[in-house]
Amino acid sequence: MGTISPQQVIYLSQTDGIHDQRWIQALKSLGYAVTTEISPATPPRVPLIVGPLTAMDRGLLNGTNPVIGLSWGFDLHQLVESSDTSWLANLDGIIVDSEPTRIIARESGIPELGVAVIPWGIDLDTFSSTSSRDMHSPIRLVTLRAHEDLYQVDIILRAVALLQESGHACQLLVGNTGSLSDKLKALADELQLKHCHFIGRVDESGLPELLSESDVYLSAAVTDGTSVTLLQAMAMSVPVVVSNSPGNVALLDSPSGPLGRTFETGNADSLVQEILSCLSHPEQTRDQIERARIHVRESANWYKNVLRLRTLIETVQHESS
Repeated sequence: MGTISPQQVIYLSQTDGIHDQRWIQALKSLGYAVTTEISPATPPRVPLIVGPLTAMDRGLLNGTNPVIGLSWGFDLHQLVESSDTSWLANLDGIIVDSEPTRIIARESGIPELGVAVIPWGIDLDTFSSTSSRDMHSPIRLVTLRAHEDLYQVDIILRAVALLQESGHACQLLVGNTGSLSDKLKALADELQLKHCHFIGRVDESGLPELLSESDVYLSAAVTDGTSVTLLQAMAMSVPVVVSNSPGNVALLDSPSGPLGRTFETGNADSLVQEILSCLSHPEQTRDQIERARIHVRESANWYKNVLRLRTLIETVQHESS
């Protein structure tokens, strides 16, 4: 079949969203020629980077091209829940974003050299704040996760309803869209939420201003990897209250102390209690904000983290040669 350029890779995904574009741009920044299709004419040994793993065509594992799985965080947790991880050992490599997903990959039989831990990172020049701010009155809450079952935006709506019913004045901005958008809007009407605004997708260039005007960032995801909007909120010195999924717990736990608050996944009452704790313990909240800001600056530099991609690709190419 002839020789191939070691700088060629194929990126395969069922989506074409911002996460896909970030990975493609990262590969290009490392000098790789990136295509997004595979055909019978594709030379052997050209690495395939494929994700999310729950949607991957496993027939690719029977081909002549090394396959690097690209975990989106939630996918590995879902595979564990369905006891469907044995096939992962057939991957030539895997990219994970956190310690919990690294453990799943290793326990599934992928050797250490085949695992690259590349946390989702952010542009620290764009998302940056040096200090916390005073809370607004009424309090401004924001959620930016997709309107899909996985992210349980309905739990946030129910929690805000409980807050308002108990006399706590608050506003809620609901960003993003999805297949459940109409149902969520209907639920907001049913709950008679006040000051609840569905603002749709927010371009990344508009997120710094939005976050700088927000008092608490919320996420209720059932399973999660390293959420980019969560990191962006932390970098902008916004207090965060998120579900206690393994990825979130791992991210917010640090030797110096918690970087934010977690609530029981799927429990609106628990979310209410953590929001109120965030508001009623300002000194503790300020400590968390500062630790979170420092952590993001030290650990979530996207441009630095993606350099690990080259090492993994070169390792996989060497092993498959």
